[in-house]
Amino acid sequence: MLGRSISPKSSSNNRPKSSPKKPQRRRLQINLKVFHISTAGTEPKVKSRGALLVNIDRAQTVRKYWSLFNSHDLEGCAEFLTNDCEVVLEDDCELPWHEMKIEFEGLFQSFPDIRFPYQKLEVKDNGMIIIQEMVASGTHTGKPFACFACESIQASGKSVQNDPESITFHFRDDKICKIVGKGEGAIGPAGIYTQIGGFPLV
Repeated sequence: MLGRSISPKSSSNNRPKSSPKKPQRRRLQINLKVFHISTAGTEPKVKSRGALLVNIDRAQTVRKYWSLFNSHDLEGCAEFLTNDCEVVLEDDCELPWHEMKIEFEGLFQSFPDIRFPYQKLEVKDNGMIIIQEMVASGTHTGKPFACFACESIQASGKSVQNDPESITFHFRDDKICKIVGKGEGAIGPAGIYTQIGGFPLV
C-alpha cells in the first residue's frame, strides 16, 4: 500500500506540467503589462508629445515668419499673425502690428539691404518662441528715414548696426499674437535712427 501510494505521486510529480498552463500565465502577465501601460503610461506621454508637436509647429512658424521679414515680405508675414497682433518695442511701447507695418515699410525703403540675422532660436515650455542675439544692420541708401513722428533724415550711405536683442513670440493657437523686442543700447527702429544722426522722441 505504501509503495502504491508513493508511486502515483512520484509519477505525477515527474510528469511535465500541462502546456496550456504556461501560455495562460504568460498571457496573463502580458495582459497585465498592457493594462498597466494603457492606464498609467500612455496618457502622460500623449500629452507631452502633443505639447512637443505644438512647440515644434510654433518654432517652424517663427522661422518662416522671420525668413519673410528678413526678405522684407510683410504681406507674407501677416499670414502668420492674428488680426489683433501687437508689437512691443523698447520701453514697453505697444502698437498694433498693422501700424508697425507702416514703420517697417519705411525702414525697408530707406535701408534696402537691411537684414536681421539671429544666432539661435529657443523654445520655451510655456509655448513662447524666442530668437536670441538678433542684430539688425544695413546701409542708408534709399529714401529719407524717419522714426515714427521724428524728422526725416536724408540718405548719406551710412552703415548702421544695432546692438543684439531678443524677440519673443507669443501665440494664440497656431498664430502669433504678440511680438516683444528686448535689448540694451541701440535696438529697434529708434536705434537705427539714432545712428544716422536722429534723436527719436522719448
